[in-house]
Amino acid sequence: MAIDSTLTMNQYLYSTPPYDPFNDFAPITLTAKTMQLLIVNAASDVEDGEGPDLPAKAQPGKLNYGAGTITTKLTGYLFNKSAGIETVLVPYNGSAEVAQGLLTKSV
Repeated sequence: MAIDSTLTMNQYLYSTPPYDPFNDFAPITLTAKTMQLLIVNAASDVEDGEGPDLPAKAQPGKLNYGAGTITTKLTGYLFNKSAGIETVLVPYNGSAEVAQGLLTKSV
């Protein structure tokens, strides 16, 4: 079992990996799902899932979101695209740092 990012990134990290990630493997089954949450600082005026896109539409590129993993970065991108908004990614090294940034209002 492997993580998809490992299979796709190793071909760029190593000159000759011993496998072709696109032709040497076949999916068998889904083993896990993860839930993504949109969390805002309690002091903000956003109260529900409909709120975050309204200020972002009025101020394209002015609002930030923090992400600490490739999954959360991709989720943020997909949220922006589906909501038709433009926000700025603040990259972190992990989810704990994102929570700290949110609590200290540095995201």
